[in-house]
Amino acid sequence: MSYIFTLASDGKVILDKNCMKLVPSMKYLSEDELLFVILAVDYHSPYNKFPDEERYRKAKNHVYGTMQIEPWEEGRIKTAMNDYMSLQYDRRRELKKVLEKKLDLLQGALLMEEVATKITNTLTSIKELRKNIADLEKEILTGVSEYQSILEGKGNRSLIEIMQYSRNAFENLQKPQQPWQPQGQ
Repeated sequence: MSYIFTLASDGKVILDKNCMKLVPSMKYLSEDELLFVILAVDYHSPYNKFPDEERYRKAKNHVYGTMQIEPWEEGRIKTAMNDYMSLQYDRRRELKKVLEKKLDLLQGALLMEEVATKITNTLTSIKELRKNIADLEKEILTGVSEYQSILEGKGNRSLIEIMQYSRNAFENLQKPQQPWQPQGQ
């Protein structure tokens, strides 16, 4: 269950008040637009297991039916999707997605490989990736946010602190990285 929103008994989406403080872009969305954003990018969306493009299309069909629109291309919805992603950002989940893509690539390469040593190396890599993915899944299933575990002392982070930390981590990821240079040069 997401900590960013809840569903009311009438099916309406209710965003956490802290969410609105951190990303005001969401308060300007209609109910349908907000539902689309949640279905398209929330880690707990029923469409989360699908690749991005397919997930967006499934979310669009869920909310708008057969209307000929692509909401993910509209400026304010695109901004809200990015903002929403920043609130829930979890390095472990994102790393798991990357590893799963690499696994798919290796499995495709394995089909084309004919040299025994390369097949063995690829199988070893696949086995290692599967182990790493399983380890990440266990970490994610524990339900403890990585940001809660960073807290020094004996307290718990508040929801807004977790969202702020997620947002900062997401924004740092989006910044272009400068190559390392030795000091004094």
